[in-house]
Amino acid sequence: MRFMKATFNLGKHRMPVSGRIGWVLKQLREALDIKQEDAATLATLTTVAVCRMENGLSCSFADDSEREAAALGIDYELVVSLAAALARRGEYVLTPQEIALALAARHL
Repeated sequence: MRFMKATFNLGKHRMPVSGRIGWVLKQLREALDIKQEDAATLATLTTVAVCRMENGLSCSFADDSEREAAALGIDYELVVSLAAALARRGEYVLTPQEIALALAARHL
């Protein structure tokens, strides 16, 4: 397993992309109306692991977030791209358009 160490450079500041991946997954999961327990089961993770990852309480393995993204039917590269966009803006909340884009691009 590999650790997520992705960062986005903006001028002198380094903004962590990996810290926002969990937030992106949480918002997309909620938009799909999938319970955390169900997402954990689909991704073969514990509910505690998903909860901690989605709330930025742990440095999870990239494999865990990739597994949750796959369980939601969302391309992991899109999740990382959305996390980078949030990091650039210094925000944690996706726009309705970003959520719609991610859900439209879903594959199962």
